[in-house]
Amino acid sequence: MPDYLAFDPNPRSPSEPPPHTCDARLHVLGPLSEYPVRPEAAHRVPTATPDAEERQRILVTNPAKFFGFDE
Repeated sequence: MPDYLAFDPNPRSPSEPPPHTCDARLHVLGPLSEYPVRPEAAHRVPTATPDAEERQRILVTNPAKFFGFDE
């Protein structure tokens, strides 16, 4: 079991991101019938599907494959 830092009740943003890092979060939405979008939302997003999740995973982990380039 890895060691974890103790809970910090006053978290803060780092002054700069750690080296060799990027924001790779993924928001999964849908189905719209169960999780409706506000009518005044600035944009509409498509319902997430397993195929879309797989494409996102490939994009993040292997961009060359996602864009069709040989590795």
